[in-house]
Formats: sequence, structure tokens, C-alpha cells
Amino acid sequence: MSHEELRLEEPNLSHEKQHQEMLEEFINEEEIITPRTMRKKPHEDYQQFLQRTRDRKQGINLPEQWVPGSLYFIINKQGKLVGGVSVRHTLNKALERLWGHIGYGIRPSERKKGYATLALTLALRKCKELGIKKAMVICKKENIGSAKVIQKNWGILESEYVCEENENIPTQRRFITT
Repeated sequence: MSHEELRLEEPNLSHEKQHQEMLEEFINEEEIITPRTMRKKPHEDYQQFLQRTRDRKQGINLPEQWVPGSLYFIINKQGKLVGGVSVRHTLNKALERLWGHIGYGIRPSERKKGYATLALTLALRKCKELGIKKAMVICKKENIGSAKVIQKNWGILESEYVCEENENIPTQRRFITT
């Protein structure tokens, strides 16, 4: 898969219908919506979701323990929204153990097509634009698919640990030079 086959776009009004369809797909498959920043709150309409996304990028009205970050939708060459990527502009202690700089997710019907690997490559470019020289990417040890995606992007294993903050899940932390 080439770089021309996928792009990252900040959420906008044109994505509303596809975003809702993707969220419903995650829910119907009884999966956690990843990255979390793609979720709409129960009381939100799409305009409010977009405003919250813009505010997060600017560091405005952030919940406690959150840091500024950008959300991008992953769009394939047919214009289909196939997933999302969250790039955190900075890290705090909690993020250094739980999530790292980048979180990504592909909707269940679009997996195993190479989208996650290319989306991570594109997210690493966003990190570089933000001045992040070494991006931290974290995944559950049992998530072999995600570990392979990170390794294909030259992720170097830094540590494995049991993450007490995340239900004692065995976790891997890797770094990728941008």
C-alpha cells in the first residue's frame, strides 16, 4: 500500500454520517472505540463533538490529566472513513505508562488491509511537525497486530511492564524516531 492510498483529515462536517456509521460498527462488534477521542459524548451533537476536538487541539477545557492533542480521521482512496488517529502533543506521567503519543484504531470491517501501518506512518509525520523527535507508542502485549504495526514503523521496544493503571495488563512501550 502506498502513501497515496490513505490520508489523515481533521474531523469536519463532511465526516458526520461516516463517523456515526463507524462508531456504530465498533458498538455492534462490542469493541472499544479507539482512539477514545473519536467518541461522541451521549449528550453531544456533531457540532459539539467538532468544537471539543478543536478545543483539545488548542488545550482548551481539557479534562484533568488530559493534554493537548489532535484527532485525525483515516480516509482511504475511495473517501471512506476507515479509522482514527490521536496525536498527543505532550505527555504527562500517566500517558507515559498508559497511551504514549499516538493512539489509533481501524473500524472492524476495514482491518487487515494495511491501513493501521500506513496511518501510523502518517501520524509520525504529524509528530515530527510538532517537534516530537521520538514518539512513544504503547500497546497491550497481547495485541500482536498492533505490536506488528509499530514494529513495521521501526518501533524499538523500550520496556514491558504490568500496567497497574490499566487493569494490570501486560504492556509494551516502544519508541520511534520521527
